[in-house]
Amino acid sequence: MQTVNGYLSKMCTDLYVNGDENQRIRTSISTMSDRIDLYFGNPNRCIHKVVKKRIFGSYDRDTIISRKYDDGSDVDYLIVFEDSKNYTPQTCLNWLKGFAEFWYASSIVKQSSPTIVIELQNIKFELVPSYIDSMGRIYIPKDDKTWQTTNIEDLSNDMLTVNKKYNYVFKNSIRIIKYWNIKKNLKKYKSYQLEEYLTNKFMSSSAHCETLLAMLDWMFFYLSQYTYIDEYVTDRINKAMSLIEEAKRFDQYGYHEKAIETIKKILPET
Repeated sequence: MQTVNGYLSKMCTDLYVNGDENQRIRTSISTMSDRIDLYFGNPNRCIHKVVKKRIFGSYDRDTIISRKYDDGSDVDYLIVFEDSKNYTPQTCLNWLKGFAEFWYASSIVKQSSPTIVIELQNIKFELVPSYIDSMGRIYIPKDDKTWQTTNIEDLSNDMLTVNKKYNYVFKNSIRIIKYWNIKKNLKKYKSYQLEEYLTNKFMSSSAHCETLLAMLDWMFFYLSQYTYIDEYVTDRINKAMSLIEEAKRFDQYGYHEKAIETIKKILPET
């Protein structure tokens, strides 16, 4: 008989980007990398040279969920130009837009400040212009006129630490929380917002979470402390916490089917 953690484990498998879907994304990344090399630094296309390219964001952190369940899933692509510090972010975005319209004329290309979005059939790319200063600091657009520093490694490294600390259930639970945010919370939280906040909480937490259900219980508890002034979100979190407690009681006494039916009220079957 399936248990509630078995139900959640199957959900993790369904949400995970693997197999053919992941291969298609990897192929798209490789193709785009080659096209960037051909387009930039070319006097017939764009004379501005790209000195570094780097995939980052949820795909790099391995917390992206399948586009089957999140049509907003995307791959963040950092594009470091040799001379971008001499220009405004908008100018660099214009270079990237020219690249996108040249190579992906049949795809949807748009600016979603401060990125250029290319919507392919299998995945959406967000191209982020950047420059690296003499100290090795990375700058990305804050808006169309201003650059800001960032460290794209910090969250990735912290998530690896937390995932290991909690017996590798943390990232799986993050994907489930993101699924809940889509299905039950009207995407009120941005994905990065969820990942960063919960990672910071669990970095210093002493919570005992060896199972997916226990981890989700704590995640909703921490979300209840998040300063988000929205009655809808508060109600959704409180309902989730209440139903998890009910599911835990059913599971404790061996009523596994009832526990699963209770969890389905928060997390519909994938």
